[in-house]
Amino acid sequence: SPELIYAGLSILAGGAFIFVLVFLSRILSENRLDRLFVFSIFLFSGATELFLGYAENYTLVYVSILAYLYFSIRYLQGKAKIYLPILFCALSMSLHISSGYLLPSLFFLFTLKRKEGELFFGLKRALPYLFALILLFVLSILYIWSMNPVLSEIFIPLFKGRTYAPGYTLFSFPHILDVINQSLLLSPVGIILLLSLVIAFKNRVKFTDLAIIFLLIVSLAQLLFHFILLIF
Repeated sequence: SPELIYAGLSILAGGAFIFVLVFLSRILSENRLDRLFVFSIFLFSGATELFLGYAENYTLVYVSILAYLYFSIRYLQGKAKIYLPILFCALSMSLHISSGYLLPSLFFLFTLKRKEGELFFGLKRALPYLFALILLFVLSILYIWSMNPVLSEIFIPLFKGRTYAPGYTLFSFPHILDVINQSLLLSPVGIILLLSLVIAFKNRVKFTDLAIIFLLIVSLAQLLFHFILLIF
């Protein structure tokens, strides 16, 4: 049956998830405790339940996103080609539109230039990609609102709620509460870790490191998508 096939794919995707996660943890730190910490954050997140027979395609999305993170960091380390992050970003977006939050980080990879074997951020090179990203975002919104009113329902109303929820707007308390609740369900310690990183450990973290910048872009873009869209 279709449900059995989906459930089987979810379980197989769980094995692939663990496989990729082991390698991702290894490249993020040389310290064993740090590796275990990173591994545990992903393994004990709310999304892990997707691999326990959940009959949907979100499991494949989750694995693709994790593979995108892995190969992107390997690219920043000079040990992978740029086509691998592009491939897994495209695969993730083809499986679910919510993976669109990966685009800003992919554009960040495009802005880097290699000099004497190392990657550097190039402002002049970044401007065309930044313009293209903003243009793509604006055109997408215009298309959704003007050509596809049904699809426009994925956006949280800015000022005036819909007829079935007139008080539910972008900055309303119920919406903010929903965002916090969903974030805690997916990653109970995620928000705490992000705040701790920025506030308590800002002197210990090298924010000029390209991998740190990349991961921050991914995190902030995901939070923004989570805040303005109803597709999560």
